Parts: sequence; C-alpha cells; structure tokens
Amino acid sequence: MTWLLINPTNHFLKMFPTGIAYVSASLKANGVAVQTLNLEFIPEDQVFDTIDKTLADKTLKVVGLGGLYFEFDRIRSIIEQIRRVRPDITVVVGNGVVSSDPKLMLPALGAQIGVIGEGEETVVELAQALEKATPLENIDGLAIFDESKNEVTLTQARKAIMDIDSIPIPDYEGFDIERYLDSQNVVTYYGYSYMDNPRPSPILASRSCPFKCTFCYHSIGTYRKRSMENFFAEVEMMVKKYNVNSLLIYDDLFAVKASRLVEFCEHIEKYDLKWQVSMRVQSIDDGKIDTRLLRRMKEAGCVSINLGLESVNEKILESMVKKTTKRQVETAVRMIAEADLTMQGNFIFGDTVETTDTANDTLNWWVQHKEAAIQTDPIWVFPGTPLFHQALADGHIASTEEYLNLPNPAFNVSSLDDSTFNQMKSTLAEIQNHLNRFPGTLRELEKGATHEGQQGYHITIRCPHCGHDHTFRDHAAWNRLMCRTCGGLFDVPIHRHLGWSNYSVESRRLTSRATRAYFDGNFGKAYIEARSALFDHPCNKDANFIAGTIALKAGFLNPAARFISEAIQQKSDQGHIYNNYGICLFGIGEIELALLVFRHAQLLEETIDEAVHNEAMALEALGGEEMNLQLVHAPGRPHRDIGNLKISEPPVNLDGSTVPAKAPFRPRYAAMEKPSRRDPMTGAA
Repeated sequence: MTWLLINPTNHFLKMFPTGIAYVSASLKANGVAVQTLNLEFIPEDQVFDTIDKTLADKTLKVVGLGGLYFEFDRIRSIIEQIRRVRPDITVVVGNGVVSSDPKLMLPALGAQIGVIGEGEETVVELAQALEKATPLENIDGLAIFDESKNEVTLTQARKAIMDIDSIPIPDYEGFDIERYLDSQNVVTYYGYSYMDNPRPSPILASRSCPFKCTFCYHSIGTYRKRSMENFFAEVEMMVKKYNVNSLLIYDDLFAVKASRLVEFCEHIEKYDLKWQVSMRVQSIDDGKIDTRLLRRMKEAGCVSINLGLESVNEKILESMVKKTTKRQVETAVRMIAEADLTMQGNFIFGDTVETTDTANDTLNWWVQHKEAAIQTDPIWVFPGTPLFHQALADGHIASTEEYLNLPNPAFNVSSLDDSTFNQMKSTLAEIQNHLNRFPGTLRELEKGATHEGQQGYHITIRCPHCGHDHTFRDHAAWNRLMCRTCGGLFDVPIHRHLGWSNYSVESRRLTSRATRAYFDGNFGKAYIEARSALFDHPCNKDANFIAGTIALKAGFLNPAARFISEAIQQKSDQGHIYNNYGICLFGIGEIELALLVFRHAQLLEETIDEAVHNEAMALEALGGEEMNLQLVHAPGRPHRDIGNLKISEPPVNLDGSTVPAKAPFRPRYAAMEKPSRRDPMTGAA
C-alpha cells in the first residue's frame, strides 16, 4: 500500500513544509511506501491537472495532507478534487486545520480520517492498520468520519512524544528543500536582508508551548526540547549537504533559561550561521536573560527575535492569559534594541474585554515607540481556541457553519460595538500602511540581478536609526531592510532615484502634461491627464499625488485620500505627500491620526512649514495641549473644515525627482526607563 503525501500550500513567501516532511520521514523509516507531491511550485492553473496525473497511479491507496486553518479553503478544494478523481482512495488530513476542532473541521474538509496532534507515531500505526484492514478505533490520536451517519468518532488522545530526539529528521529530499533554498531571495522578502545570499532553512529545537493564551491553539501543551547533540547533527547535515547559511528556528518557545541559550550559542557559532528565534517577553526579565546574553546571541549569529507582545494594557494581558506584564514588554523591547537585534512583534486588538480605553492605552504606547516597527492587527479567532468557544457562547458566532463561511476570522468578539470595532480596524490599517515606516537615505544605486522577473538593485543606504551606511546587493525596489549594525527596520526609497524612468513612456508624457496644467491653474485638465497617466501605470506616484491634491483642493476628501495613499506606498520618504494625506484625515474627523501624519511628514523633510502649521492646527482641534490620543473611538465624527490648513504643492520639476528626505536618526528607545538588571550567569546585580 503506497501513501501519497501532498504539500497543498502555495505561498508568496515559499516556506518548507516541516510538519508533513516529519510525517513522511516517519513513514519511510518504518518501511511504508511513500510518494510526495509538492504543490508549492506548481502554477495555480495546473494544480488540479497535476493532482489528476499523480492519482492515475493505481498503487496509491492513501493520500495525506494538512496545514493550518488559514489554508482551509485550499485544502478543502484539493480534497474535493482527490475524491472526484479517486473516490476509492482514503484521505487523511492532519495539523492544526483539523486538530483544533476535529468534529467541526473533518466533515467540513471532506476527509475520512483526521490525525490529531503530533502525527509521527499515529500515521505509522494507521498505515499498519490500513494495510492489515484492522479496526482503527484502537489507534490513539485519530478522528474518524462516518459519512453515512455524518458522525465523527474520536479515539483516545495520544500522549506527547517525550523523547523528540527519537523522531527522524524531516524528509527534506521528498519536499524539494533545495528548491526552497534557491527561491529564498532578498528581492522577494526583507526578512532575509541580514545577508545578500540567504539560504535559510526551517528547523525545530523544541516542541509546543506550556502557556495557554486564549487566542492560541496547541494540540499538546507539554514543552519538550531536543538535545544539543541531536539538533546540531541535523544542522551539520544541512550545512554540508545543502549549503544552508541561516536557520529559521520555528519553535513556539525557543528558550526560557539562560543556561540553554549560553550552550546553544557555544554550539552554533562554530557554523557561522545567521538565525532567528521566537521568545517570550517574560524570559527577557530580571535574573533570566539580560542585555549581555542578548548581545552574546548576536555575536553567535542571531539577527532577529520574534516576540508575542499582544498588548501593554494589563487588563487585556490578563484576559488573554498571557502571564506577562507591561513592564516585561517594555523591558524586552528595550533590551533587544540595546543588543542591536531586530525585534518582530505584534500588538493585537479586539480581545473580549477590549474597550476604546484599553485599545488607546496600547496605541499611545506604540506612538512613543514607533521605531520598534511593531505590527498592529485585529485579533483572529481560530477554531479550538478559548476565544473561539467564548465567541460561540456569547453569540458573536451564530453557528459553526456561519464561521466556516466567514471571509476571515477577524471579527468582533470585544466589548466594542461593531461600528467602533470597524473604525478600530481602519485605524490599525492606517498605522500599518502609513505610519509604521522609516525610510533610509539612499546613497548609491545600480541595477543588479533579477529574480523571478523582479529587478534587484545594489543599494548603499544610511540607516535612519543609527546613521550607519550599508551596502545590500540584489534587493527589491519596494523592500524593507534590516540594519546590519543596529537591527532597526527601514524602507528603501529606490523610487526616488529611479524617478520617471520607472514609468512607461506614455505615463511620463501624460504626467508631464498634468504637471504643467496644474501650475497653469487648469486643474480640470490636470486631473484628467493625471487619471489617464494612472490608467497606463497605476503606480505612478506623481500622477497619484497630482490627482489627489486636486481632489483635496476641491474638497473631495475620500478620493483624495485614495490617490495620496497610493502615492505614499510608492514614495514613503516624502513629507509633502504625508502632509496632504494628513489633511484628508483631518477633514474626515480623524484628528489624532492627522496629527501623527503631520509629525511624520516633519521627520522626512528638512523644511516643511505647512506640516508644522497643520500640526499646530490639529493640536488646537484636540484642545490645545498634548494628551493621550483617542485613536480608537466611536465612529460618526463630523467632517472638519480644512480651509485653514496648508496644502503641499506638487514639485515644480518634471524629471520625476523631488526634495531630499530628512533621515530621522533616532536612537532606538533611548528615553525608555531602564530597570536594574541581574547577570544571568553570575547572579550579580
């Protein structure tokens, strides 16, 4: 009996499927015949044909696949195709998409068998039972769907694999590891900008997480670690066989003790690898992991630490059962910056007890620490989580069927009414799209290699956080980069130096005509020409800015905001564009956001008197003095008169270049209070 294991994913950012590769390795190690089908690199219009051709092999009797909940629709469609082509075949699905709520998800997916939790031991026993046609009910860790009764039976829960050193290393060959390594290019993803030729491989040093945050699902709550010998045997193989030069350590919780980190650093620095990890903020706290040890991690090759921040409001942290505090969040963010490491972290909004006050508490903290580039997102409600069950109990989800038909699981389970919740989501989008950006100063630029049709550039750029210059090779025009000195993140303003050469000839011609008409005072003609330029090249920053400024002058705030927002996406280092966008926000009553945008404009340009004036007007509208900003609020604020605000005019020159950006050069978190620390290795203060 031959199994076919399918990796169903097809992400923009190619990610090796570690979970199913572990399952494949376990089956092969126990003598089960396995074929693999990796759909990651198959063009979308060829996926079903590829499945059909593969299933023509009649020796295939079982298909296994899996993924996470956000891949539900794709996995379901693939299972439907499998069962159309081969109704005789047994379909087994695993990972979080079914483990989180098997009685809901298994029938919805249309598979006969679900593997719940860790699959390495379960699939081997399942393969043996299917081969011998023995009952499945005696196998721990299964969900079995009886379609005739529309009923799911759960067998006894399987115990965690305590000795994870005993698990075979993933089936790297079976799922095209070298193709993944070759595809990980700095043209496509800023997260690898710490080096110019990244070959990053995912790897696990431990499994699961003992904490029980309400928004998170773990099928197994027992935390287990691989031995250093076992882990680095795999690392050595990856380096020698596949020329891996960096590691993406996918552990939910990499380390909680300083002693393990010290030992890890001693081992890994022998390989001259770059690496990224995830940690809890409470681990970076008094008596555990301090700045000295974080710097030791950087010396040993660590470039980035992912932190689950979630909030700085104590009420929200308690409701989420995070078991962390605001002080611990502040300490972790500051110390990672002091160690010159990059921090990746999120604030998530919309917990069950979220109010406008709690949301604004965290957002005001974010305003004071923008350099951290912390992401801000609404909470996602996943099946099987305490948050999901609470949403059902509170009536936020009418039924599980309704839930499965939602476009995404970011819906309102908070104390906010739906209108305020949607306003909050809009505010978070504004922060992500417009305010969470720090452009560097471009010093030199030349064309480099292309990757999958996208042009790369050799860039010398000055970091806006520490002022150091770095040269990056073959990076994309739109990319965000990571400073190789201080670890800060910044945007790359390549479009400034490309100017109009980045637009089509026709779009340049139309933009030139629009600009002349604008300065001749013929706004109607200028608007028509700018719109025509956008039909030819929708990302033409200059045409977007002209069209948006004309709409703003005419008082059409919403279309003005759309045009100018698009201009910001293309030229995020230009203060005059931000100034006009701030006027749009002011006019629709978003005074607090407008204030932040006017201030951001002043960070970017040496002289921008109109933004200084507009900031003063926004402060006056807020009561004339600095206060906690009400960035989340009940919607329906009246529009404001923008007649006293100063609009920035488009640049006079017609060659596509504009005024130079002002590099902020802001020390990262220097003003944050620094609590006393204790040496984790000596215990001394």
